[in-house]
Amino acid sequence: MKKGIILTIVALFALGAAAVATPVSTTIYSNPAGFYNVVAPPVVPFNPAPADVFKKSGGAPIDLSGGKLYRWDAATQGMILYDPDTPEDFGGILLGDGYCLLAVESDNFIWQYDGAPDGLPDSGNNMTDMWISLPLAGATLFGHPFNHSVPLANCFVTDGTQTVSFAQAAAAGWVDAWVWGWDAEGQGFIMVTPDDPDYPDLVPFHGYQIQSYVDNLALIIPAQ
Repeated sequence: MKKGIILTIVALFALGAAAVATPVSTTIYSNPAGFYNVVAPPVVPFNPAPADVFKKSGGAPIDLSGGKLYRWDAATQGMILYDPDTPEDFGGILLGDGYCLLAVESDNFIWQYDGAPDGLPDSGNNMTDMWISLPLAGATLFGHPFNHSVPLANCFVTDGTQTVSFAQAAAAGWVDAWVWGWDAEGQGFIMVTPDDPDYPDLVPFHGYQIQSYVDNLALIIPAQ
């Protein structure tokens, strides 16, 4: 398996490293009172503009106005809201980032977009491991960067000098021994832990929150 930094992968894809469209879709839970969905793109979008990525299955736009979409900036430990009038302030939708989407429609709907193949396989069909930067001690909202599930127990954490298993990183006090997920249908938190019989995996289209206690770490999510 290969390892790569997410921004490098995105840049390579933009240059044509992968050109086969992969349509991906999932259910967004919605309610007029407002349902939160903590989501993530499972494949690199062809066009990373939020207005292009966040569309329904029929191509209609998802309403992102009025603070309905935001991301967490780990470097500043602050929230960044999407404003359709100044989309450049928010930036593009990136593999490995997690996003909060507030849906206020009367019915659930399907989010669908086109992107690169799952895991950006090379000519030998080898997928690329993904690195999630944890720049500062504190919370990081990240997205599961694959269109297939990966057990949290299979993940690694590195400080740039040594790379250890997720369990070893937790035992060393680098990170909590779990990550927080979100059940959009039930509107409640779930705890993903390596030995949990119900929630042991990172799953496609889901965002998660990890708590780190050491600066300059990276979470490595293996592709296979």
